[in-house]
Amino acid sequence: MSKNAKEALAKHGIELVEAAITNSSEVKQAAESLVGRVDAFFITLDNRVVSAVDSIIQVANANDIPFFSSDRDTVEKGAFATVGFKYYDHGYQVGEMAVDILKTARIRAT
Repeated sequence: MSKNAKEALAKHGIELVEAAITNSSEVKQAAESLVGRVDAFFITLDNRVVSAVDSIIQVANANDIPFFSSDRDTVEKGAFATVGFKYYDHGYQVGEMAVDILKTARIRAT
């Protein structure tokens, strides 16, 4: 995904600067390592990162760095904006699809 993101961003003159982590406890240190090197933070839907989003928000706020996220719930915690779906809405839609499938299966079985 990083390669795709780099290529897509480069088309708009935006350089992607990454900070690698191996677990959630490294998220704050990774965010701090980007201070002074980036104009904004952006995270994808990585459970290790999303679970430690409060530390990114803390670093972003302390350093006046805009923070964007793929996780919609992160906006409620303090991210500036998001592009993504809300897990609740996605789950609800899947449930509705399951009901439709079960109703169709029941009609065929009758």
